[in-house]
Amino acid sequence: MRHYPAHTFLFHQGWQAKSVYFVESGIVKVFHTNEDGKESIIDLRGGGNAYGVAATLLAKPFQLSGMTLTDCQVWSVDSETFLSLLQTDAKFSLYIHQLQSQNYYKQMGIRFGSVRQRLENLLRQLILILGLDETEKNLRFRNPISQYDMAALIDTTYTYVSKILKQMEREGLLHKKNRWLTIFDPQTLCRMEVC
Repeated sequence: MRHYPAHTFLFHQGWQAKSVYFVESGIVKVFHTNEDGKESIIDLRGGGNAYGVAATLLAKPFQLSGMTLTDCQVWSVDSETFLSLLQTDAKFSLYIHQLQSQNYYKQMGIRFGSVRQRLENLLRQLILILGLDETEKNLRFRNPISQYDMAALIDTTYTYVSKILKQMEREGLLHKKNRWLTIFDPQTLCRMEVC
């Protein structure tokens, strides 16, 4: 296992996948950079996730970059070993399928539904990624991503995210000060399966 400090690249868009990265703890931002150098955040994941699975399986370069937002503990498995494990270890193979399915399911929660539903799902996912107890009342945490990144993740504008957060504050659901959020009852946040 290796320690990666905050704001360290695990992999770059265009690199040939030589390893699969398993994040034990911390938060990783996955993003795409266009020809003009503009970054678009695609995903945010916490511990218990793997990166580079698709690129390794397809023997293709990474289509995205991954950077630690917080200090992370990461296991690296070279591509040859990873592919061998998939072919010879049924439990490992099932685990990888479950990880990929879980990430797909999570993405659906922030890609579909109303903007309000997508934002509430994103806030709920941030709570889980940060390892916080979503049953705790008056849950206070520092948001690890900017409102611009929040808007990109849920496919809307910064202005609309700001408007909805203010609306949620007026409704007594949360309090926002700079990057700090207090969610008074996290269990009231939308869950994809019931929205």
